[in-house]
Order: sequence, then C-alpha cells, then structure tokens
Amino acid sequence: MIHAAIVLFRAAGASLRAQVSQNRHGCTGLRRAHRLGKSARMDYGTVTPEDFGRSLKGIGLNLLVRDVPAQCAFLRAVFGMQIFQPTADFAIASYGDQLFQIHADGTYHANPLLALLPETPPRGGGIEIRLYDSDPDAAAAAAKAAGATILQAPTDKPHGLRECYILCENGYAWVPSRPTDPFQEPPK
Repeated sequence: MIHAAIVLFRAAGASLRAQVSQNRHGCTGLRRAHRLGKSARMDYGTVTPEDFGRSLKGIGLNLLVRDVPAQCAFLRAVFGMQIFQPTADFAIASYGDQLFQIHADGTYHANPLLALLPETPPRGGGIEIRLYDSDPDAAAAAAKAAGATILQAPTDKPHGLRECYILCENGYAWVPSRPTDPFQEPPK
C-alpha cells in the first residue's frame, strides 16, 4: 500500500494563490525573470503555483499529512528546514537545495491516493526519508523534545553513516545521518 506520494506538483488552490504578491506587471518569480531575459533563483516565498509546478524536474516528494502547520513546525524544530508559503493545506519545504511538498489530506479529496491512507498512523510504512546532512544526535534530542518517537537511537552503522530513525506524528520515518569518521573503528 502506498502511504507517501511521490508526485509532481498539484496546485494547493485559492489559499496559496491568495498569498502570492505580484509586481506592477502582474508577474511573479520566474515569469518576470524570463520576461526580462534574466536568470534568477526562484523565490519560493512568492512563486505562483503555476510557475512552481512548471519548474519541477526529476523526481518529487509530496507528503500527505493531517496537519500541515504541525508537520512544518516539526521539520523546523528537528531538522532546521525552511518552510515557504505554509497554509492549512499546503507548504513547500526546503532541506539544503532539495525541495518537497506537504499537502493536507483534504487537498486530495478528488485523488484516488486518499482512499489508500490508513485511518491511524503510521502512514509512511516502507519509506525512509533520509537527510544526509543532519546531525543524528542533535536531531534525536530535538525530536524527543518535540514529542516524536525515536525508533532507533543514533548509531554508527557498518555502511559508514551515523544515523537514527525518528517517527513523526504522521508516521513517516525520518533518518538523519552523517558520515562516520573514516579513521574510527567500525562497529561490530
């Protein structure tokens, strides 16, 4: 059963559009840069759903959650993630130069994936969200303070990473990790 959706962008609707401020030409983000013949880094705080959607490439990650603001607070507190355009229905999350989206269950009312979600957590069974640039010890301490479940305490693994497993309120497994010291003896 699929519990986390890997999807391309789906517009979050009027609540997201209402937050977008436009310049005097009626353009935002990439549209304005393109019109002016400039290359610009996208401003995730003001980009329109249409421009954001058209900019996505490769593979995308979208998490369906019961409470978008609570999930955003967790990601900020535990992993220091940046959150853009948060509403009750949608947010863009940034981890380093990686983006992913968070949607509330209600935004998927016409999507067949919603029927596959379990009534109670965990939702993310079978998927690990690996954060390779996060200190697992600091993340575990912050997660414990935030009331998250530590599935596995920070541990040095034989594959060269120190990592831990954190289960968030929505049931997704977050795995912060960092390379171990190459001069240190591997665990037995």
